[in-house]
Parts: sequence; structure tokens; C-alpha cells
Amino acid sequence: MTLHGHSLASLLLQVRCMTVRHNPLLAVALLLSGVGVLCVALWLPHLRDDLGTQQAVLHRLELQSRVVSAATVAPFSQNESRLQKFYENLGESRYAEQQLKTLFAVAAKKNLKLNEGEYKLSEEKNSDTVVYQIQLPVTGPYAAIREFCEEVLQTVPFASLDEISFKRDVIGKNNLDAKLRLTLYLHGDQKVVQP
Repeated sequence: MTLHGHSLASLLLQVRCMTVRHNPLLAVALLLSGVGVLCVALWLPHLRDDLGTQQAVLHRLELQSRVVSAATVAPFSQNESRLQKFYENLGESRYAEQQLKTLFAVAAKKNLKLNEGEYKLSEEKNSDTVVYQIQLPVTGPYAAIREFCEEVLQTVPFASLDEISFKRDVIGKNNLDAKLRLTLYLHGDQKVVQP
């Protein structure tokens, strides 16, 4: 067997001669160094494979992290966008009386009878908005009450119909007594004039 032009036997002979001529510790150190170099040479391809596998796992985890991060940021930005739209659609509190006139005008157009209602104003300190709750007793046919509710919600986009209840005294009677609870959401920068 030859190793780069030298036989293995001649190489061992040279190592033995060097051991005799020089310090035996030097020979052991050279031998251990040679074994270390041989181990590194044999192990290096395996280490490269492990490094490649670990880099692939790290890359996959980084991509997953980006996806999770994007999914986490998106709802917050969507919520901020929705909140901004909410504030843009609020009514002006200084025109609350005009909005009440609109309610009464729609009721008159539908031939509904509005009895005296209850009005409650509350300011939302955390959001700088005013919530104006209106409870209206209404008398009329079911279809007219339903059309009234639909038209109010279309005409006053910052209003919500929170509750509606019906009562009929006599089964054959055409008119119903209904109680509506509406809420107007208004900017809180102005004072509301209560009716």
C-alpha cells in the first residue's frame, strides 16, 4: 500500500526513527494530531449535512414566524381601520335635535303615532363619544313600524335599533303598540341639546 509515493512501512519507519532521535512525547503529540486530522477529514461531510439540515429548519421557522407576525399585525390594523371608520361615521352632537326631528318626520310619513319618549344622554369618557338613547312608544300597523325602522337606519347611519317589542290588545286589531329603543352615536366634542 502506498500513500503519496511512500509505502506505509517506510512511513512507520520514519516515525519510529524520529521517536528514537527526538522526544517520545513529540511523537505521541504528532500521532494524536494525525488522528485528529483524520477524524476531522472523515467527520466534515457529516457536519456539513447537519449544518445544511439545521439551516433548512431555521429558514422554515423564520418563514413561519413571519407568517404568524403578519397574521398578528393584520387584525390590529384592521381593527384600527374599523375604529377610524366608526369615528368618521359618528353624527355631530350639536345636530342631535335635528336627528330627532328626522325621526318624527319619518314617523309622520309612515302615519305612525309617536307618544312621548324617554331620552337619555351619556358621555363615553374613554372614546370621546356621546351615546344618545331614545325610547319611543309607537302605534301603527306592523308593516309601517317595520318600514319606519328601516328608513330611520338608512337616513341616520349613526343610529342603531337596539330593541323593539310589540303588544296587541285585541287579536283582530290592525294597529300594534311598539316600544323602540334607538341609540344615536355622536362625537363628544359638542353639547347635546335635550328636547
